[in-house]
Amino acid sequence: MLVLLLTDISVVYASSSYFAIAGSPFTVTGENSKTITGLDAGETYKYTVIAKNANVTSLVSNTISVTTSTGTGVNELKNNAKIYTANGKLIIEPPETASVVIYNTVGQLVETKQATLGKNTFTVATKGILFVNMNNQIVKVIL
Repeated sequence: MLVLLLTDISVVYASSSYFAIAGSPFTVTGENSKTITGLDAGETYKYTVIAKNANVTSLVSNTISVTTSTGTGVNELKNNAKIYTANGKLIIEPPETASVVIYNTVGQLVETKQATLGKNTFTVATKGILFVNMNNQIVKVIL
């Protein structure tokens, strides 16, 4: 049996300060991965690994750096625009009139809408994961 010990897991803030993650170090036994919850989106975390079995303990690995995503993997909208879903409807709140184009996950055009300043509520016939393009900015929603 191989045991991996994830040591010194810490978050790195812009000021280059390092703060340990609660519960660190983490032990992974008989698995290839470890899920760690409670991490902040868009932050960089660093950790090292030590492998152990009944007879041998490895040296500490090089420091591994990973940055958590900010959510969907699609950029957030600029100019304080909002796109979200509620009660089975697509809600769009642009800061100005905007053309809205909706695609499914394979890139097929679903619908084209026109949104005006303020809150716009749209019924969309297609459900599931959709990509909404507004003024050349794309957001992923689940409807």
